[in-house]
Amino acid sequence: MPNLSITDQIASLPRLQKEALEGLWREFFKQDPPLRMRKELMVPFLAYRMQEQEFGPLSDKSHRRLCQLARSVEGTSSPISSAKVTLKKLTRRRLPLSWVEQRAQFGFPAQA
Repeated sequence: MPNLSITDQIASLPRLQKEALEGLWREFFKQDPPLRMRKELMVPFLAYRMQEQEFGPLSDKSHRRLCQLARSVEGTSSPISSAKVTLKKLTRRRLPLSWVEQRAQFGFPAQA
């Protein structure tokens, strides 16, 4: 997806054929996608990885805050059980693709 902004690249993911998504998966994850992984599930994983490579991983502070929010939503203090339940719930939902806009909304620096 050369010559496109990260926003345009991510926005185009849902329109790609599964074979194209599998190729991107190999490029970004350096391995084959899991067998029988649905296209609808591949898109948010690829979107996250693309943003991670473009903008860097979550800061430790952001990671801790997300874990804290997950624990509060699940009503448990165990990050392991919370992560399992949260992941299960996330796989049943469509995640937003406008992560670049969300980064700006929460005060993360814009792309240089």
